[in-house]
Amino acid sequence: MKDAAKKISFSLMNRILLTFVLMLVCGAATGAKSRGNKWARHTFSAPADTTYKVALKVIAQRYELQYSEDNARIIQVHVNPGRFSNGYDFTLVIEPTGEKSSRARLLTLDRTDEDELWLTGTGSREIKKLWRWMEDRLRANRTENPVK
Repeated sequence: MKDAAKKISFSLMNRILLTFVLMLVCGAATGAKSRGNKWARHTFSAPADTTYKVALKVIAQRYELQYSEDNARIIQVHVNPGRFSNGYDFTLVIEPTGEKSSRARLLTLDRTDEDELWLTGTGSREIKKLWRWMEDRLRANRTENPVK
């Protein structure tokens, strides 16, 4: 029983470590590509924890959530746009930029089949829709729970 718990714990630690390594390596590589792509990042007027929770809800409703890490605010997602495509994966990270603001950044955007994904094509449209849906949900949350 203890061996199984150790394997699960070790597996989880490996996945977390792999995620951070991917953030550093792919983030640097994608960052160079996406500097000119403003759609690959978005600033929200909500704390990072709130933005992260909203992102999880929106993603769970529309996409396939593959993995999330609450402490690091990392979300891995699979998008399946249609029956003639295997879809693609992307990783988001939500970072605090102030006490009441945060930024979401696209770290990776990978095609899951052998075709190349054009960063100005389907991927950018999906990410722009995601930002819009998150903004709508945050706006609705502020309306439902106004600050007194």
